[in-house]
Amino acid sequence: MPNPRIKFDLVAIDKTRAGFRSVRQRAISMQKTIRGLQIGGAALISGFGLGVLVRRTNEENEALRQMALRLGTTTQFLSEMRFVTAQTGVTFDAFTMGLQRMVRRVSQAAQGAGEAKDAIKELGLDAQFLNELRPDQQFLLMAEALLRVERQGDRVRIAQKVWDSEGVKLLQTVQGGAKAIINMARQSRELGRTLTEDGAKKSGEYARALIRKREAFRSLADTISRKATPAMTRYNETMANALDRINRFISGRGKPKEKADPLAEFPAMQTALATFRSSRFNPANLPAPSGAIERHQEKTNRILKNIEVLQRNGRDIPFAE
Repeated sequence: MPNPRIKFDLVAIDKTRAGFRSVRQRAISMQKTIRGLQIGGAALISGFGLGVLVRRTNEENEALRQMALRLGTTTQFLSEMRFVTAQTGVTFDAFTMGLQRMVRRVSQAAQGAGEAKDAIKELGLDAQFLNELRPDQQFLLMAEALLRVERQGDRVRIAQKVWDSEGVKLLQTVQGGAKAIINMARQSRELGRTLTEDGAKKSGEYARALIRKREAFRSLADTISRKATPAMTRYNETMANALDRINRFISGRGKPKEKADPLAEFPAMQTALATFRSSRFNPANLPAPSGAIERHQEKTNRILKNIEVLQRNGRDIPFAE
């Protein structure tokens, strides 16, 4: 007997499509919102970062300009040497420190004194002639003269005499002589890393304007502080006294202060009150109109007589409830 086969037609209705479509649309909307926030945040951060970049760059340039003024050289030379020392693995601070000591020791050697006078002679240079030159020119002549020294030990000894112990690192910078330094300085100009005199002037103007703004803000703060100080002092004193009273009340250490007599400025009322208190609420002691006491006494006598009559007759004394 053949097995019967039963067929069922299954019909599925997709009711999730609308729901998934809604979720997808919300996800797309959320992505757009997040993208907008990212763009806005990036713009804000970029604006803030630009302000910080401008301030730091101008502060560095102003420090470079002031150092050039102290040493008697140019900002262009110092800015190019900042690039050169970075290329040769020497910090710019080590270079500027060595340059300052070189200027001082060349001046001493020109007077026939100082620890660098013999080292300068050994390089074949004239100290008095060097003393007439700018520091950048002195440095390039030293670099070229050291190139002619054959022994490395002698180079180290001479460099230490001229640039001090920290200046020995500058041998890395001058190992190619003046020509190598000039070539690297040219790269600095090509990359736009050289600070021109005009750029240094603008940085100085920016730095001075920034200082004026800071001082103006401090002046405003001082003025506000002077105006607000008396009121704030009174407020602080009031709060201190209030907190002290609260503390005393909570800890039980507070003693009630004697209150000032409110009638101190009214002597007549004080006299009347004293008279009332001394009377002990005895109507006979209180001042009364003429004849009032006599009428009160007569009324009292009549009541007493009535009480005696009632007692003789054996009757109770009625009292009003």
